[in-house]
Amino acid sequence: MSTTPQDGEGQSVKAKVKEITGKVTGDREVEAEGRADATPDDDPASVDEAKQEVREDHGDVLPD
Repeated sequence: MSTTPQDGEGQSVKAKVKEITGKVTGDREVEAEGRADATPDDDPASVDEAKQEVREDHGDVLPD
């Protein structure tokens, strides 16, 4: 039995750690980057969408 991360598992764990670190430290930018890193596409729009979601989650802006 292998305990090494499989394809993509390491990246998703890294993204989740980054998101949680951002939540704990109150750094919304890092939290948004973690959410964006968790998405499989490299589309810059997905990063903006993740940042917007974090802002909405924290009540910084009203949802569209």
